Amino acid sequence: MQDNTSTPVSLYSQCIRQSKQIAIEITGILPDSKPRIHQIEDTAFFHTLSAISCDNNVAQFTASLSASVLYTGVSTWGGEEAMNTASFDMEKSLHETVEYEGEEKDVRLISLDLAMDSIECTALTPRKISVKAYATVNAVFAPITSYNVISHVGDNVCTLDTALNITQPVASFKTQTFVKEDIALPQGVGSLRRILRKRILPVSQSVKTEGSRGIIYSAAEIHVVYERDEEPATVSAFKVSVDYNHAIELPLDEDRLTTADISITQDVGDIYAEVKEGGILSVEFVVGYDTKIYEAQHHSFPCDAFSLTGEDTVTCNSISPAEIFTVCNPIGACSEKLYPKEGTLGQILDCEVKPLYVTGTPHQGGITVEGVYSVKAIYTLKDNPLCIGAVSSEIPFSYFCECKCGSVLNTGIDVSSICAEASQFGDVSVKWSVCVRALCQSVINTGYISDITPCNDTPVRERCIYCYNKSKDEGLWDVAKKFKVSPSDICSINSKSSEEIDKSELRLIIIKSV
Repeated sequence: MQDNTSTPVSLYSQCIRQSKQIAIEITGILPDSKPRIHQIEDTAFFHTLSAISCDNNVAQFTASLSASVLYTGVSTWGGEEAMNTASFDMEKSLHETVEYEGEEKDVRLISLDLAMDSIECTALTPRKISVKAYATVNAVFAPITSYNVISHVGDNVCTLDTALNITQPVASFKTQTFVKEDIALPQGVGSLRRILRKRILPVSQSVKTEGSRGIIYSAAEIHVVYERDEEPATVSAFKVSVDYNHAIELPLDEDRLTTADISITQDVGDIYAEVKEGGILSVEFVVGYDTKIYEAQHHSFPCDAFSLTGEDTVTCNSISPAEIFTVCNPIGACSEKLYPKEGTLGQILDCEVKPLYVTGTPHQGGITVEGVYSVKAIYTLKDNPLCIGAVSSEIPFSYFCECKCGSVLNTGIDVSSICAEASQFGDVSVKWSVCVRALCQSVINTGYISDITPCNDTPVRERCIYCYNKSKDEGLWDVAKKFKVSPSDICSINSKSSEEIDKSELRLIIIKSV
């Protein structure tokens, strides 16, 4: 009787990305303390994701949305109208679901993100604002397939072993941290009458592991547009740097963490900021971290087999697990020139670069990531420093990233270190740094032994000798399987190594028991 041992193996199968288009609308009524709307100049839209879960093959999440609108307002004082820059902030919470449409029952959510496609701000009345945004929810699901693999067989069965080295996600979780910092204002800022807009832009991030803990070190820039407390009043801007860190517990021991790939992305929404006495800017904000851990797994098991006696029944099946991996490719610096209306450019207040419609396409040796940058600059008007203007442009981009070939599940563009400067010719040069992120998969096809039906051993009575002309297209395993003999016996009888037999066209002596 054969002595067979089976081992259960669970692997991710080919992942599926499902997208859902959603429309978002936030409306707000300006209080009487705000000037009425003359013209909307710029809208900044922020979002953070939380409460992400996947139950019964349905992904659920909550998004905290906020819109910051800068507009030229009209105020009436003593019967006279005056224009100045004003701001209005609105918030909304959104709950959405994405349902997995496949037939598999055991499914894991690998990633979920919300990408803004377009934002439109409209003044419905002089005191009512509507912000409409169109977004795409991308959810990547991975079905889990379990296999009962025959890992050890008896002496009457000859096996061909395979080594399956594959990278798959082993952990995914979200955490948050609250940051509160007091920062000294830069020199020359002066007194602030009111803050018109504040936003935070991550600059850098690094992860250091200490045992089973991870420390995330982050640096960011806070951009502030404000109105000076002086007469005549003017609009100005400044930026300050802030460092913060966050500790997370990692569900792997120290040895496994040395070879694991830890991928962390962070979301920072709107922030609270106020100026205290002594020229101190006090800021508060919440940072959300999306942590994913990928680990190289090694599985070794027989992928093909045959019975030497011809009496045992061997059942072999195919297996197609997906290797899931991330690509992170720093691109470097980019730039674009914007051209405000001639003679209007005063001081540059803020600039923004947002990637739109980002897609990834696999090619031989890598992937191509394409999309459109929305580049925008906000500035004071030269003849009226209390009012602002805005200029924007959309430019296409295309980057090639060298990596393993496979299909692209999701792509993203991280933009950092954004700055702008005006030239003597009245144009604005915007510069920024880019890093491409991609979630990819590569399907591996191999086989495994799912069952061996043994029978009683048959006594050997005769031995036959064959002379076989092997072609170059045949391998040692092919010949051994055809004659139901051990590959090692063929090598020993013919005094050849397995490599010599695989690569040569030669005559082989085959001795077979019958």
